[in-house]
Amino acid sequence: MHPDIPTLYMMIITASLAMGFAVLFVVRGTEMRGLKIWGGAMLINAISHTLFILRGQIPDLLSIMLGNLLLAMTLALIQLAIFVFQQRPLAYLRVWFPMALIVVAFPFMMDNLSGRIIVSGLIYSLQCALILHTLWLGRQTAPGRGHYLIAIGTSTLATVFLCRSIAAMLRPADMSSLFAQNLANALPSIIGFISIVLATMGYVLMNKERADEYNRIMAMQDVLTGIANRRAILDALDRHFALAQRSNRPLTLLIIDIDRFKTINDTFGHLAGDAVIKAVTVTMTQRLREQDLVGRYGGEEFLVILPDTGADGGRQLAETLRHAVELTPVNGADGPIAVTISIGIRTFDVSSDKTPDMMISHADTALYLAKNNGRNRVEVG
Repeated sequence: MHPDIPTLYMMIITASLAMGFAVLFVVRGTEMRGLKIWGGAMLINAISHTLFILRGQIPDLLSIMLGNLLLAMTLALIQLAIFVFQQRPLAYLRVWFPMALIVVAFPFMMDNLSGRIIVSGLIYSLQCALILHTLWLGRQTAPGRGHYLIAIGTSTLATVFLCRSIAAMLRPADMSSLFAQNLANALPSIIGFISIVLATMGYVLMNKERADEYNRIMAMQDVLTGIANRRAILDALDRHFALAQRSNRPLTLLIIDIDRFKTINDTFGHLAGDAVIKAVTVTMTQRLREQDLVGRYGGEEFLVILPDTGADGGRQLAETLRHAVELTPVNGADGPIAVTISIGIRTFDVSSDKTPDMMISHADTALYLAKNNGRNRVEVG
């Protein structure tokens, strides 16, 4: 006993309409182009299966030619939506070319159901393979696991289409009718229904995961400079401090302050002050090592964490930073602005640095000493 084919088609139509309208309703008035394309693809999929189910009640040009063309368009739009999500250049030729194959091949097969099944199955399998290839090329742009759902649904659908084409080649008599109650007709409809649901859930999840990742980064990033904000750099210090305690590995902390920053703001304006902060950030980050971490501690102050770095290495790097900033004036509206920094250093001492806050306090004391001793200098706490 096999499921009723028209009933399966109605399931696909209903699911496609529900998901298409739901996606388009959620993203209305937004710039989420990829989800709009995906929602449109679901509506077109519903139309294509509506044309299939009306076979014999409407002209064959609509139920056969247009129905298959719209199904190919559904897969093309799915691939296009993935390109948009990945923010890659749109490969229009590979997206739309399979539809051209439908237009060229089907006029010669209007009375040959098994032939249409063979050709359409191969074309749809090709489109599924292109979707999987697109997912693979842009896998680094998907931070979570949503793309796995699309891959599972698409690969399963491709396998079924391919198997159906092979079955039509080997046993064309079983393909005498689109609505014949057999496994060759029922299985693609069942798998198609499951694949649509999986793929749509996957695409929506991919967009949610990207938004979550963006929000996470924004919550840990300083808006002005793009480096870690206070919360992020203090979290990083907690981690490296705990590692230094457990393994007795060296750790050095720098507190950096831009000298006379209030005077710069009062003299040149707050926009110039922002430019100075950004310029100092760039100068420092260009000279830090890959393992070093820098964050904006507050206002014109920065924290720099130097893992696996002792006192001598910390002082040498601090002097490098101080000298580089001194030699890099900032371009202001009225000419170059001379900028210097003062740096306080603290190298982890297991006997006196019981907490990260104590380590910061010792580095801050050293910074205070550098300020009192004339600024534009490095002092060790």
